[in-house]
Amino acid sequence: LKTGEKQSSVVFGFVGNRINCTKAWKTLQMGCVQSREQRRQKYKSDEIDRALKQSKPNEVIKLLLLGAGESGKSTLLKQMRILHADGYTKEERLRYKPVICSNTLQSIYTLAQGMRNLGFQLYHTELWSVVRDIEELLEAGRDTLPLHPSLAVAISNLWRDPGIRNAYKNASAIQLNDSAAYFLDSVTRISKMDYIPTIDDILRARVHTTGIIETRFTLRGFPFLVVDVGGQRSERKKWIHCFSDVTTLIFCAALSDYDLALFECKSVNRMRESLNLFGSVANNSWFINTPIILFLNKTDLLLQKLPRSPLHLTFPDYFGPPEDVNSAMHFIRLQYERLAKGHRDLFTHFCCATDTNNVMHVMNDVTSVIIERNLNNFQCL
Repeated sequence: LKTGEKQSSVVFGFVGNRINCTKAWKTLQMGCVQSREQRRQKYKSDEIDRALKQSKPNEVIKLLLLGAGESGKSTLLKQMRILHADGYTKEERLRYKPVICSNTLQSIYTLAQGMRNLGFQLYHTELWSVVRDIEELLEAGRDTLPLHPSLAVAISNLWRDPGIRNAYKNASAIQLNDSAAYFLDSVTRISKMDYIPTIDDILRARVHTTGIIETRFTLRGFPFLVVDVGGQRSERKKWIHCFSDVTTLIFCAALSDYDLALFECKSVNRMRESLNLFGSVANNSWFINTPIILFLNKTDLLLQKLPRSPLHLTFPDYFGPPEDVNSAMHFIRLQYERLAKGHRDLFTHFCCATDTNNVMHVMNDVTSVIIERNLNNFQCL
C-alpha cells in the first residue's frame, strides 16, 4: 500500500483488501451529525438543569389523569410509581393477591356465561360443575380467597376447553377484562401457597377506580402530584374538584375500544364515548392554556384485534387496509386530534401501559415537555 492508502485505511477502515471510502465517509458524516445532536441535547439538558436551580423548589407540578373507564389510566399511574416513586414493597405486592384471585375467577366465569349466551357449548360437559362452584364462590363473596390448587387445575382445564376458547375469540361481545388470558394462563402459579404477585401481575390487576387517588414523586428537582379519578360515568361528577391549578392534563384513551360497549350502557360504543369525553375536556375553559398529553394506549391489543374485528365496522369512513395497524392508529389519532384543533399545546403519544420500557421512553419525552413548559412559566428560560 502507498502512504496515502495507509492514511485512508486509518480514517475509513478496510475489509479484506478493498477500501470502501464512500460508505466509510458517509458513516463518518453520520457520526459527526450524531455527535452534534448529542451535544445539542446535552446543552439543552444543562440549560434546564441550570434553570432548575433558579426555579421555585416548592412549586408542585400537578398532572391530572383523565379518561373513560378501562382506558388504562390506573395502569399508567402504577408505572409512574414504579419508574419515579418507590415502586411496590413485598407487603404492598401481597395486598394485590386477593384482587388477582378475584380477577381470575371473574374472568373464567365471564367466559363461561358468555359462551352460553353466544350459543357455544362446553366440549367437556362435566366442567359445568366447576362453573357452578365458581359461581357459588362469587355469590358468597369468597372470590378474594387464595385459590386452592385443585380449583386451579379445574380452571386450567376449563380455560383449555374449545367452548371457552370460542367465547374468548368473541371477547368483544362479553365484556371481558383485558388481563383475562394473562391470569388464566398463570392460574397454576397464582394458586401456589408462596405466591407473591410480580410487578407484571400488579400492572394487569384490575380494580375499578373510585374517588380520587394521588401519587407524589420528585423528578429532576420538581415535586410532582399525579391525580387519578375514576373514568366511569358515575365517577365523573368528581372531576370538577380536581380542575384547579393543573399544570398538565393527561388524557388516556384505549385504541382497542373501537368494537366494545360501555359497562354502564351496552348501547354506547366505548371509543365514541371516549372521543366525546376528550372533546369536552380539550375545549373546556379550565384547560384553554393547559398543555394536554394524549396517550393512545393498548397498541398491543389493537394489533391482536384488527385481524378478527375490522375497524371499518365501527368507523365506516375508515378506508385503510383492514389489518394494517399503523393505518388504524393514524386514523384513530386523527379522530381525537380534530376535536382539539383550537388547542395549541396538544401532544399525542402511542403507548402500551403494561410495558414498563415503553412507558419509560414515552414518559421521558413527556416529562421533558412538562418541565420545560413549567420553567417557561417561571420565566427561567
